[in-house]
Amino acid sequence: RSAISNLSRVRTQEGLNALIDLYDSATNDSLKEEIIAGIARNESRKAMDKLQAIAKNDANPKMRQRALRRLSTARGSGIWIN
Repeated sequence: RSAISNLSRVRTQEGLNALIDLYDSATNDSLKEEIIAGIARNESRKAMDKLQAIAKNDANPKMRQRALRRLSTARGSGIWIN
């Protein structure tokens, strides 16, 4: 978990890619929630795109809700989900 926290603080493309890869391979909900928070801290377009993909496509409704919540609080996101 501290690794996820450290990756989210770096806010580099490499750190974001690592968080996205971790999310895609994670099976534990609490770990996924932490990764979603880390991705949201990045605030890049790619991070917002990943959160949008989670909100639209994740099999777990709880993860979709978490991603939507992060998208709704992202600074200046102006994101629309179809």
